[in-house]
This record gives sequence, C-alpha cells and structure tokens, in this order.
Amino acid sequence: MQNQFKSLQKSFTGLLLAEIGFAIVVLSIVLIAKKTINQDVQLDRAMQLIAVLFAIGDCFIGFRLYKKKVLELRGSDLSAQEKMNGYRGASIVFWAFLAAPALFCGICYVVTGNFAFMMLYAFLLFAFGAQNPFKSKVALLLKLDANDVAELDGSGVS
Repeated sequence: MQNQFKSLQKSFTGLLLAEIGFAIVVLSIVLIAKKTINQDVQLDRAMQLIAVLFAIGDCFIGFRLYKKKVLELRGSDLSAQEKMNGYRGASIVFWAFLAAPALFCGICYVVTGNFAFMMLYAFLLFAFGAQNPFKSKVALLLKLDANDVAELDGSGVS
C-alpha cells in the first residue's frame, strides 16, 4: 500500500513550489518591464481593494469548509483510508482557496507594479505554508490511532 501521508505531503509541496515559482516569474517580469508598467492610481486602488477582499473572503470560506469537513470526518465511523481520502479532498480545496488570491495578487503586481501586492502574496504564501499536512497533525485532526496511522503509512496490514 502506498504511504498516504507522503502522497499528501507531495501534493502540498508541489502546490507550494508552484506558488513560489509563480512569484519568481512575476517578480522577474516586473523587474524586466518596470518602465512599461501603467501607473494608473485608480486602477491600483481598485485592485488593492479587490485583492484584500478576495484574500479575506477566500481564506475565511476555505477555512470554514475545511473545518466543517474535518469535524465531520473526525466524528464519523469511516475507515482510516476513507477518512484520509476525505481529508485529502478537504485539504486540496482549502489549499486552492489560499492559492487563488495569492495568484491574483501576483497578476495585480504585474499590472500595477505596486509591491504591496507582493507583500500580500507573501503573507498568503506563509499562510499556505502553515497548512503543511504533517503525519501527527493529520492523525490528531482525524482521531486516528496507531494502527490506523500504520495502515496509512503503508506499514500496516491491509
């Protein structure tokens, strides 16, 4: 059996590296094209408002959905594998809710050249990084016992 914790960790790491890579590309584009960026103050302010509201709203909604699913899984009588599959789905949805406003901030930075967007991007990236699905964290959230963890780790009997 495949190690479910490593699989989840690889998904998380891939998404995190993609966000970091996007930030590097965005910074490079702005540094290269700095003189051609439109400095429209009204557009900049409107995009700042949208970016902040998008970030707050998405983080709030994503966390609520994630928390609801985790509490549902925690109180269920599902097998460890079924709980892990549900947790994986909830995590990916939550990560998408954290990544979307960060990517929007990167696009806003390219359009306006305002570094405040990259600061919000960095904040969202740190929030995303804090959601790292460590084995002990997942086991605690899903109320998995040692046998369940061993089964999901690939070392248990299936």
